[in-house]
This record gives sequence, C-alpha cells and structure tokens, in this order.
Amino acid sequence: MSSPSVEESEGEESPDFDATLCAALYNRLIHIGFEGSNRSQHNERVMQNWFEVYKDDPHIAQCHETIPSESPLASFLRQAAIIIDSTTGQPSTTTGLVHHLQPLPAQEMMLWYFDMSDWEAMHEYIIILPDNNTDKDCDGLIMYLEDLSVCYMRNSYDLNPGMPDDMDVTRWFGFQEVLMSLNFVVEVGKFRPVPRPLPEAEYNSLLDDTRTWEVVPWNEFILKETLDASDGLVEAITAHETHNEEIKGFPRAFLTAAKQPPFKYIAPGLTIYDPAHPVPVPKAPTQQTPTYTTPNPDLALTVAHHDALILFPAERGHDSSKQATDSDTDAGLWICPDHGWADTTRLSLPYALPFYFDHTGRRFDRPSYGTQLWQHGDCPFFTQHSTRLVTLLLRWKELVEEGIWNVGADGVEGELEFYRQAGDPVKKGWFSLEEPCFGFERSGIEIGRLEEFVEEY
Repeated sequence: MSSPSVEESEGEESPDFDATLCAALYNRLIHIGFEGSNRSQHNERVMQNWFEVYKDDPHIAQCHETIPSESPLASFLRQAAIIIDSTTGQPSTTTGLVHHLQPLPAQEMMLWYFDMSDWEAMHEYIIILPDNNTDKDCDGLIMYLEDLSVCYMRNSYDLNPGMPDDMDVTRWFGFQEVLMSLNFVVEVGKFRPVPRPLPEAEYNSLLDDTRTWEVVPWNEFILKETLDASDGLVEAITAHETHNEEIKGFPRAFLTAAKQPPFKYIAPGLTIYDPAHPVPVPKAPTQQTPTYTTPNPDLALTVAHHDALILFPAERGHDSSKQATDSDTDAGLWICPDHGWADTTRLSLPYALPFYFDHTGRRFDRPSYGTQLWQHGDCPFFTQHSTRLVTLLLRWKELVEEGIWNVGADGVEGELEFYRQAGDPVKKGWFSLEEPCFGFERSGIEIGRLEEFVEEY
C-alpha cells in the first residue's frame, strides 16, 4: 500500500474514499439501526454533522488541527448522521452501528492515540469506529490518516506505528470498501437490528450496546451461497475426472440440499460424507462442559456452538502400517460453529504439524493439528471467527483448477500426508486464502443497486 503525504491527501477525493458515498453508506447503517431498534420511541432523533454535534467538546481544537476542514475526512464527518438524545441534546450512549462496532465516537475517543502515547508515529492513527464489545480489550476500526485506510485492531499494543505496508497484524482496507461490505452484510440479513424494549421495560443496560444488533447464525442466503460453492467444487472435480437423526441445523440442511458427488475424495485424504457409514457427531458432553470430546487438542479447547459435524471425514487409517486410532476417527473437515456462525470450519488432522504459517505468511513455531490451515485471521466485518465453509470450498476449487490438486477417477488424489507440506515455505500459499468471509461481489446483489440504497439516505 503506497501512502500519499498529508499535503497530497488533503482536499483530494480518492477512489477509495469518496466522502459523499462514504457518508451515504454510513448513514444508511445508522438509519437502519435507528428504525429497526425503535430508537424514536426512546426520545431519540438523528441529526447530521459530527462537528456540529461535538462543537462544545474540549478536544475540538485538536480535532480541527488533526483533521483539516478541507480534507475528505472532514467532508465525510460533516455529512455523517449522529443519533441524539432529544432530552439532553447529547449523542446517545447506547448505539451500535452494527453488532461489533460503535458509531463515530467523540473527539476524546477518536484521538485516543494522541493522548495515549508521546510517540509521534502513533499520532498518524485515529479510532474511527470503536469496538462495541466491552468484554474485549479491542480498539475497533482504526484509520491511518495518511491515506484514510482502515483495519480492525483487536489490541492497540499490536500497533506498529509505521506505514500500513509494515503492519503485519491484520489487513488494511479502504474505509469505503468496509462500509460497502457492512451494508451488503445487513442487506442479506446476516446482521439484523433488534427492537429495543420500551422505556418502562426492564433490560440489562450493560448489554444494551450490542443488543441493538444481532448476528443471524445462518439463513437461506448463507445456505444458498454455500451450496453454490459446493456445487462449483463438485463440478470442477467432475470436469477433471471424473441422515443421521443426530445431525441438525445447518449441517443437516446442507447435506439434504447438496448434490451427491459421483466420486469419493473431495480433498487429499478427505472423503465425501457417507450416510451409510456415518462418523460420530461431535458434541459437548454436558452444558457444564461446553467443549468437544475429541483427541484433537486444538478442538478439545473449542466451545461448542450450534450444530457440529465432521462433514468430510479423513480416510481411516491414514498410515497403512498402523491400525486406525481415535485421532483418525475425529480427523477430517469439521463444521465447527463459532458463536453467531453455523457454517464455520476447522480441519482436524490425526498428527501434529510442528509449525505453521498464518494468512500473512508469518511462521508460528507451535504445534497445530491442522486447525490453523486455511484460516483468514482477524476480520474487519465481524468479531473473530473461523473460516466459513463457502470460503474454503471456493479456495479448494481454485486448487483443482490451478492443477495443484490432481484429480483421478475417485476424485482428488493424495493422502493425509499431503498436509505436511503446509510447513514448506514454497508451498505455504496452498494452505492460505485471501477471500473475505462475506464477499459482496459473490452475493448476487448488483452493485448498481447500491445507488438505490444510498439515495434513500
């Protein structure tokens, strides 16, 4: 990422930061949340111009110095909508922009890095959208003032006060891209505003911030795009060649609707789910012990959410010289749901990799039983979660089409030993992915409809 100088960025509209479009996208989220959470019934209203709302803030002078009035960022802030308490005239303190992010903060929070550190380089960043989960030590979406790019920062102590090119903590995005993606996430029903109780009703005010939005674990859109990705992978493998009552929720819906492939292996050493020879359904033993019973030490520490399934079981007895073990039984690709996600996945291997590379290419010298392969890292659109099944299937399809995976009469060739190559620096890219968790370009919604979305606001 090349970063223009402050002088170059001031007063210019960047293709990645159209102030008017960013404001329209941001304001759409504000209005959807405002109306969907019955904010007007709580004596609240929406007004425009962040500078006007906070004109009496003691930090306003520093803010004007940091964000010159002629800059694109200042233009965005002047057009931004703010939810106001009609009684006090002050910004609402119980507002979530979306489930995991708060709206634009007051100057003190926005300029927190200026007060936190005397290190000049830290003063190149602001907190543009704070995190909405008070249980985590997380800053939220931070912005680099040189080029107005943003990243989701889970911990400010990870911040490398250099150029974004040098920050290997997470990926940087255009602010406009993040706002556009959040709008599409809302449009397809993954984020949904929650009606707040009426003022006389009792509710837990400590949780009120995040309860203005909820995350829908899965819906028809999520099922359809996962089925489309699965069908695409099956078709790619076919072109190169040639229910257990305990199964519930998303795994059951997926297996019921997915095409039955005419081959056995969907990935090296991983087989298509066979109802005639089902593997045990992963479960937590009790509500008091909410983690899975499995010999895989990575997954044994994972909290069980929603309904799990070993969707693509590993070939039993991966080493022909040994008998099958418990590790073999639990090996395979799991639908291993995270909180709010019914379709996230983890790979479970019957052996430990001594080290692995993450999505940025960094090496981690600690063992992993495959659960770190094909994981996309921190996500700016949601709180932390594992890789979705749709994302993984699309990546596997690429491996088939690129010839990295060979295909024979029984499907993808190779054994479970294939995954040991994840430790090879030359081949580490085979086991990583760049696809975002919720790409609006594959959502089926026309980009042109975005104009219809923003015109209303």
